[in-house]
Amino acid sequence: MKNITLQQEFFQDCLLIIIPLLVTSILFFLSGYFLGKSKKQKVEKEESSSEKELKSLKQKYNELYISYSGGKINFDQNNNAHLISDKEIINIENENNLQTTFNTETLKENTPNINLQKKENLNKFFGTQYTIDDLKLIEGIGPKIASILNEKGINNWDELAITSTENIKIWLFEIGGAAYKIHDPTTWPFQAKLAADGKFEELKKLQEDLKKGKI
Repeated sequence: MKNITLQQEFFQDCLLIIIPLLVTSILFFLSGYFLGKSKKQKVEKEESSSEKELKSLKQKYNELYISYSGGKINFDQNNNAHLISDKEIINIENENNLQTTFNTETLKENTPNINLQKKENLNKFFGTQYTIDDLKLIEGIGPKIASILNEKGINNWDELAITSTENIKIWLFEIGGAAYKIHDPTTWPFQAKLAADGKFEELKKLQEDLKKGKI
């Protein structure tokens, strides 16, 4: 009876040792599995990114190579270089010239219609006293300031829209003198942008809140 009890105690002691070891082994296996899977996914992602970057670099290289060859070397879809025949070059040049001519003619045809529509909108909101690209349409700009801007090469709304207000301040003081330091051109480029885009209704509403170009 005593021997049976000793065997049971020994068996229990063995279980107390084996079970924790078994659980620890399983945990190590699972952690290693998921860690390895995560690393594999990371490596695959990096490889995919590297392949895309390499493809992009190859494309840029091919474009530069074609450019420096005068367009006489080209690459197919498999990145194999081949010499473009004179006939192909002539066809490409003709196609490019045709496209350029088409775009230019389309622009010429549409420009009068665009200007006519813009003029109609301008007259609708500001009357007939202003013409397209008249700088005096901008709140805060009178004949004298318009002439100063013209002197500095600003002759239309598009040019005024991209002009630095700091440069305008310098020009006003440089040409007009100290008396022109009271003028604030902060909103002038924005007003000019609205005018250039034909947004005369928005410009009209903005100018209702302005006084000599200032909010």
